[in-house]
Amino acid sequence: MELLLDTANVEEIRRCTKGYPLTGITTNPSILAKEKRKFAQQMELVREAACGLPLHVQATGETVQAVLAEAEAVAAVYGKNTYIKVPVDREGIKAIRELKRKGFAVTATAIYTREQAFLAGMAGADYAAVYYNRMQNLSLDSRQVVTDIVSMYRIHGIETKVLAASFKNCGQVLEAVLAGAQAVTLPPAVLDAMVDNALIDKAVSDFRKDWTEINGEKRIDEVLTQ
Repeated sequence: MELLLDTANVEEIRRCTKGYPLTGITTNPSILAKEKRKFAQQMELVREAACGLPLHVQATGETVQAVLAEAEAVAAVYGKNTYIKVPVDREGIKAIRELKRKGFAVTATAIYTREQAFLAGMAGADYAAVYYNRMQNLSLDSRQVVTDIVSMYRIHGIETKVLAASFKNCGQVLEAVLAGAQAVTLPPAVLDAMVDNALIDKAVSDFRKDWTEINGEKRIDEVLTQ
């Protein structure tokens, strides 16, 4: 199971990499645009904040040749372990095949259907980014779509991992994980919401109260070495 962070905000990346077991950072043109900096400047800040975690960077080219040129430039600056994100349309499928033939790491993205996921897997994508919340907004059964894609890959020995994305709440994340998604990428607010719970806070407070009633303000190491 893999847990990625879906943001280009440098402060959030620094904070979340310190507090959560992250395995990568995902970005796209819309996420980067929120930071109001040019691509090269913002991505360099993201790379530094990510502390070596793999980055997923979306190509903007509209032809195979343009995507390949972008991938070469991205790999030269950020390293070959950077995943090139490619939307799964007709040109995208061709680009994914060429990228894999040339040894690039690839994340197929903007996936709403089983058919897209099938083609992305056959093209050799390392990850298939399935848009969970956006599917729900279109009255699609997101959980069933993820379940079917995971099953399809398993049945046919396709090594592509399902990377569930586009989340608005914790319930959606758990649905995707229980449906078999091998990876999820979460915005910081949703990631925080996984542990921001009044019941958890109450339990921790009670534990602390009971401890201090007997042991005072000392920690366990202080009690054992006094």
